[in-house]
Amino acid sequence: MMVRFKKVIMIILVGFWVFSGGCSFRNPQGGGLNKSDLKKLMALQNNQVASKEEKALKKLPPMTAPEYEALGDQYLRQGDINRAFFQYDKALQLDKNNVNSRYKIAMIFLQRQLTDEATKEFEEIIKINKNYARAYEGLGLAAMQQKKYKDAEKFFLQALSLNPDLWRSHNFLGLTYSSQLNFDQAIDEYKKAIALKPDQWLLFNNLGLSYYFKGEYEEAIKAFNEALKTETSNPKVYNNLAMALGKLGRYDEAFEAFKKGSGQAQAYNNLGCLYLQEGKIDAAISAFEMAIASKPSFYAK
Repeated sequence: MMVRFKKVIMIILVGFWVFSGGCSFRNPQGGGLNKSDLKKLMALQNNQVASKEEKALKKLPPMTAPEYEALGDQYLRQGDINRAFFQYDKALQLDKNNVNSRYKIAMIFLQRQLTDEATKEFEEIIKINKNYARAYEGLGLAAMQQKKYKDAEKFFLQALSLNPDLWRSHNFLGLTYSSQLNFDQAIDEYKKAIALKPDQWLLFNNLGLSYYFKGEYEEAIKAFNEALKTETSNPKVYNNLAMALGKLGRYDEAFEAFKKGSGQAQAYNNLGCLYLQEGKIDAAISAFEMAIASKPSFYAK
């Protein structure tokens, strides 16, 4: 039971959220690939799913670099990262100083855990335009992937010195401070991000987690409730809210939050873990028994 307790506590207290800079990149792959390998893989996949519209494009007049970039953006919005990558690469072949296409390629590398390739692209952008703030932000993200938090902090601060309105950089900076257990500094950065982007529930979730780990549970509850104003059915936020409520002994409210996040049976199980954490053994046993009664096929073992 203790092993299960530890696992569930890790699961139900959802960690800090990171999100990329403005574009949705999907299907990340592990490391071990270089740029050449990735392009070969994408070419193979691209050929396998070639569409009629792409064949039709070959009959049109040659496209410009901005047109290839716009086409890449269109594929990216559709979730087709392979074709997007190739359009951005074509744009760069026509104009190696196209920093926007280079940035998008770098972000694709970053999402595929190709940190070295991403770093090279971000550094190339800075050679072209030393004031391109998002390139420093990208270098910070690359450093975070490598758990080089001091380097990441330096890059995010540099990005913000060029553009104080980069709310994602404030969030990422908060994450680097959280990773180093500097929760006061993290809270300051999340608040700055929220001031710039008050409709982002992820920021409130991150803020709430910093308050939680700092032991300020009332403030954590306020932050999680703010997150739920825009993300009304997110199970992760409900679970985080329940954990904070449990820390204050508000077990009935915690159970209701758990239930909204993961259903009745899981809520009883999570509540049992909370009781166990607080040394309330009899209450924990009762909660686990309710979990079994609610869903015996799942909790029998």
